[in-house]
Amino acid sequence: MLRQISAEKGRRHLIDFVREAWAILIPYQPLVEHFAFGAVCEHLEAVTRGQIKNLIMNVPPGMAKSTLTAVLWPCWEWIFQPSVRWLFATYSLDLTYRDARRRRDLIAEKWYRDRWGTSYSMIGTGVEFVQNDKQGYMFSTSTGGQTTGWRGDRLVLDDPQDPKGAESDVKRESTIEWLTRTWPTRIDQVSKYSAKVLIQQRLHEMDATGLYLKSGDWTHLKIPLEYTGTTYSTPIYTDPRKVVGETISADIYPLKATESLKKTLGPYGTAGQLQQEPAPMEGGLIKRAWIRHYEDDKAQKRLIIREANGDVEYSIDPWNCLRFCTVDPAITEKDLESQLDPDYTIMASWAVFQSTRGPMVLLLDLIRERMEGPEIISRLEAFHAHWKFAVIGVESIAFQKMIVQYAKRKALPVREIGQKEDSLYRIDKDKTSRALSATPLMADRLFYVPTYASWLGDYINELILFPNAAHDDQMDVTAYAVAIAQKLKAWQNTTSESAYKAPPRNHEDRNGMGNPMDRLMINP
Repeated sequence: MLRQISAEKGRRHLIDFVREAWAILIPYQPLVEHFAFGAVCEHLEAVTRGQIKNLIMNVPPGMAKSTLTAVLWPCWEWIFQPSVRWLFATYSLDLTYRDARRRRDLIAEKWYRDRWGTSYSMIGTGVEFVQNDKQGYMFSTSTGGQTTGWRGDRLVLDDPQDPKGAESDVKRESTIEWLTRTWPTRIDQVSKYSAKVLIQQRLHEMDATGLYLKSGDWTHLKIPLEYTGTTYSTPIYTDPRKVVGETISADIYPLKATESLKKTLGPYGTAGQLQQEPAPMEGGLIKRAWIRHYEDDKAQKRLIIREANGDVEYSIDPWNCLRFCTVDPAITEKDLESQLDPDYTIMASWAVFQSTRGPMVLLLDLIRERMEGPEIISRLEAFHAHWKFAVIGVESIAFQKMIVQYAKRKALPVREIGQKEDSLYRIDKDKTSRALSATPLMADRLFYVPTYASWLGDYINELILFPNAAHDDQMDVTAYAVAIAQKLKAWQNTTSESAYKAPPRNHEDRNGMGNPMDRLMINP
């Protein structure tokens, strides 16, 4: 009688099944329950009940995510829905087969067969593929592996990206293609059981989680290790924590061990694997606090920079400052068509003002669009007509050199940003090193952006996520701008006093007559 009661209780609710199965599956490790454990079980059961069709779960390591999602959940569901067809994938075939063996062995356990053995019978005892006599099966593969010919009701991705390869663009692009063009086609859309589940730790803005969340059709269960003051929720769950710094479980993550782990993982590993953020909240290489704001006083046509107490530190006339532009043209039309998330063409307008603290770099305007060669030139012409740049630095690698040539034919003041010795800025470092070179000026309260602009949110987000952002074009033009600003001579003629008593600007200034920018001298 007790066995029958236990069997019925385990059949009805996943969490009750897990409590009993745990001692059979992992007898050497006591089950530690906490709210995240319950939340994972609740959401998986909601998938089984048809309440959730697409589920993403981001939880820290040590939360038994693989055991719950890839082992216990499918074994439980087969008790009353044995005809469900399952497809599993993880970044490592060894890990996929490990969980496949655990499923097979649990189903074969006397404890399992005594309680639910009449539901179905197994056909064969393989690892990659197992089948029952109710047409249900479980097929296991790896990310990028063979799936042709297989179709399932439940598609389960468990850490589909290797943390060691997550920052490699080549590796990430191949994985993205498999995640978007191969894996989703394996779902049986007409099945009443069809559902997709992804569970992973965050690695990059364009990891599987970031990629799928763009579609907007996913329930997202996000549980950071430490509570930050932001309460995450789903239609069936709300993080119960109220105290900032509270962890999921002190038993699994004691304080000293957690602090040691953070040091080992570093800021990016801590953000991704523990906090489920692709970059630290304060920013990665570029800290959010370094990106300061100026006010645009349109009535007085001046840019206002305030001190911490609110007093005006500088009132700057941007038309009396050196203005220049940095441009990162997008790739060719052929590449735009082939890439899943192609890059943008970026045009950034900058002003350099010599303050008593050093050269201030102010971002005046920015264009971020996908466009081709002819359109790039026409947009750049219009951008220059408005801002009257002293110089326009254009990244000129490969096909981009044609953009420089076309721009020169249009009499635009273009200089190359490339690998030549006489380039406006010589590219002799990788992207990360270029970004690092910009950090001293930015950290020294010398980098400013508007208080408001339609493009500002995307711009700041890309900078603080770098190098884990989906794109890095805006980081590139920023690094170029800081480097160029630090080698310009003309800004030395603009003093802090002239910021307050700048000569009145007229329309002739804007059209280039008497514009001090025309006398720009640049160190080669």
